[in-house]
Amino acid sequence: GPYQTGLLYQDWSDEKLNIGATFYTQEWTINYQTFQNMREGYNYVSAKVFDNAGNTYELSDIFFVLKDTTPPTMNNQQSGDNIWRNANSGIYNIDFADTGGSDLTRFEVIASTVIASVSEAISLTGWTTVYSGINANSFNMDWQLPASVWTVLQSWTTNYIFVRVFDNSVPANSSATLNYAFYVLKDTVSPTIVNNETADRGWLRQNPGAIWDVDFKEQLPQHCSKLDTAQWSAYTAPNQTGQQVVGWTNIFSNLGTTIYVQNIDLGSSFELLSAGTNYI
Repeated sequence: GPYQTGLLYQDWSDEKLNIGATFYTQEWTINYQTFQNMREGYNYVSAKVFDNAGNTYELSDIFFVLKDTTPPTMNNQQSGDNIWRNANSGIYNIDFADTGGSDLTRFEVIASTVIASVSEAISLTGWTTVYSGINANSFNMDWQLPASVWTVLQSWTTNYIFVRVFDNSVPANSSATLNYAFYVLKDTVSPTIVNNETADRGWLRQNPGAIWDVDFKEQLPQHCSKLDTAQWSAYTAPNQTGQQVVGWTNIFSNLGTTIYVQNIDLGSSFELLSAGTNYI
């Protein structure tokens, strides 16, 4: 404690001998073992000085040492992100704490397609700061990935997110790393429409049934969110111009497969088509 109270970590010991000058201005270090014995938090250092005539002067609390050797911790409540995303809309729940006293300063993420311990050499990004200047002993707010990290995430495979957190201790901030904190499923690759209708079907007096050969498929079938809904609509002129005589109508919904190859039946909506050419 202050004024030479509390626990004594090191009794009076010589720091410099035989100075032989009228002043001393060089900086000096604390004994290694003394620092090891110090508690976390405030530690007060006092000093004595002697001259060659035997005179002495003592000053309490010439400075204090703020010790924090306990790394920050993380509480991962985010095992994964099972929602397929085409935008950076995920909110993630990993909390941070620092009990050593210096408080949290920042936390960072790095992304990789490899689940093993991450290195920048095989990662999609370098370590990227999510929040900085925290200066509190805890951070419990849910957070998003930085835009620069989301941008480089891949649609062809699972993206694994690693997290590390730092406190304010110096000279090198204490840190903790969470290998593979959670994963992100990204799908920004649009499905495709394969139009196999190359022949003229001629004039139709009534609905011909399921004859229209148009397929739908995912471009990355091995890793994708899978097809959900397909629709058709009819106009009286090409390129969705003229009058829309049939609004957008489901061909299928909640499909959950990577491909759909069944021929299309216009059903009762055929009766809504106008006389003449209709563009689907």
